Amino acid sequence: MLLSLLLFFTLCIAALLLWVPFTFEIEVVREEDQAYAAVHWRVLGLAVSLTPIIRAVGRTVEAQFRAMLPQSVVSDPRLAAARLRELTAHVTNRGKRMRIMMGLAVQEILSLNLQMVLGLADPFLTAAACGCAWAALAPLVVALEAKSLLLSYPRISITPSYQRAALEIRFHCIFRFRLGQIIRDMVRTFASSMAQRIHKGVVR
Repeated sequence: MLLSLLLFFTLCIAALLLWVPFTFEIEVVREEDQAYAAVHWRVLGLAVSLTPIIRAVGRTVEAQFRAMLPQSVVSDPRLAAARLRELTAHVTNRGKRMRIMMGLAVQEILSLNLQMVLGLADPFLTAAACGCAWAALAPLVVALEAKSLLLSYPRISITPSYQRAALEIRFHCIFRFRLGQIIRDMVRTFASSMAQRIHKGVVR
């Protein structure tokens, strides 16, 4: 009897962990007088700071990149090219893993706010920079809307600063995910990959 109750309780906890939403909040501010970044896990009305963990991971990644950089001037062009290819492959692989993780984790975006102030001390360059920023952000927003990830309309503004050189950013995002959905998506991705491999093997 006790074993059955314990098993039932364990199954209930597992089901709860699989389907309860995990909500995270990211805030990044870069202005003339302040600059900080914060990551919080919101649970039961409380905000648990994950910033120390993120900073520790960031320092580890930075140390890995520094270790891959040459400690002195490389005179051999072939050795320099090999180092560059190694560093490029490392950055590409890490970026690919990050995109996969973010694609699995970011399932519902509750709020997305971005405010930018750009100024390059020249009217033409400032206008061109703002245009490039919009050109980079627009496809991202369209892709998020196409995947139905945005639960509210994003608020994005890019303000040119023609009088002075400036780069000010205020970014605030709240998103959530469920472990059950992540496991389902991972299984679906694995099954699709296996089906493609089998199909390629049959075609060959």
